[in-house]
Amino acid sequence: MEPKTKEFNQLAATALNDEKIQRNLQGLYNGFHQARIVAADATPNWEELREQARAIKAHTIENLDYYLEMVEKNVTKAGGKVFFAKDAAAAQQYVVDLAHARGVKMVVKSKSMVSEEMGLNKRLIEEGIAYPERIGIYGGSYGGYATLAGVTFTPDLYACAVDYVGVSNILTWLDAIPPYWEMYREMLYEMVGHPEEDRELLVSASPFYHADQIRVPLLVAQGANDPRVPKAESDQLVEALRERGIDVPYMVKENEGHGFRNEENRFDFYRAMENFLAEHLGGRLAP
Repeated sequence: MEPKTKEFNQLAATALNDEKIQRNLQGLYNGFHQARIVAADATPNWEELREQARAIKAHTIENLDYYLEMVEKNVTKAGGKVFFAKDAAAAQQYVVDLAHARGVKMVVKSKSMVSEEMGLNKRLIEEGIAYPERIGIYGGSYGGYATLAGVTFTPDLYACAVDYVGVSNILTWLDAIPPYWEMYREMLYEMVGHPEEDRELLVSASPFYHADQIRVPLLVAQGANDPRVPKAESDQLVEALRERGIDVPYMVKENEGHGFRNEENRFDFYRAMENFLAEHLGGRLAP
């Protein structure tokens, strides 16, 4: 299937012509390349593993029809259904037809690159099935950053958001990386951006510095002992939003780090998220 829509291609072409993006893509490549060299030097059987990986890839591609049929068979056996779309339009149409057949008036879906590439959100809105104010976004860690970026830089698309241990300020995050990441600091600078040389870019990409653009309710969850994304990342954003009167329920678990590991804390978070989404998106809520 060819997933890319004309609009996606245009946006991608514009982005790839941006000098800052080009510079950071090159930095990303350099960082990965250096990390690969380090990993190869530390792995005695590196070439053997590479050959095994090549063989697995070649086998999978050569037998792709078989594996896709296996996926379809297992999904069907479990009660699901698999639809193979020849292009983006066919995939859109399948979702639209399914929604109409079941009388769906509202669709709540996760943010994904696949739906962006196939133009699903726009098609749903055109069909009167989903509206911008009915779409929520949720993510954790880097996904938390993506969530904050979504409601900051495309504020009209979402009705609410849930940020789980996400980065709000790339500059303060880079300044507070944990000691066991120190050996990767230069690689992070190449991949993400240098706090001095790329300061303008990092400020422009950090939701904290543009918090005035966030206009929708936001639920934030954070571990007090998070070494990767320190609590200060959530604190500073929550404070900035509350000063503007934005609804920001803030859940902090004192006995958690990067992500909730204790079952009772996970259940607390899931209940809070379910109630939050039900309030701002509608739909069912478990008793």
